[in-house]
Amino acid sequence: MKKSRSSKHKAKRFGATYFLYVGLIILCIVGMAAVRLNVVKMSYKVVEAKLTKKKLKKEILKTKLQKSALLAPNRIERLAKEEFGLHKAKPKQIITVSK
Repeated sequence: MKKSRSSKHKAKRFGATYFLYVGLIILCIVGMAAVRLNVVKMSYKVVEAKLTKKKLKKEILKTKLQKSALLAPNRIERLAKEEFGLHKAKPKQIITVSK
């Protein structure tokens, strides 16, 4: 009788060990899939960030060009004459202040 009891015990232990290993393998596969999914998500975020950076650089350049155009001396002189009715100062209107 002892042999059959021992073989039953070994069979139970083998079955438990088998299910443990299968469970660990499944857990590893799920873990690897989760990591791979995160890698793909991060890759998309990196590409999106690069595109945003490129758009912002273009916008900065455009804004600098607008600033240059708005601060152009010719434009300011034209606005002063046409919009505000200003003119260049005559020599007698200039007062020199010294310390």
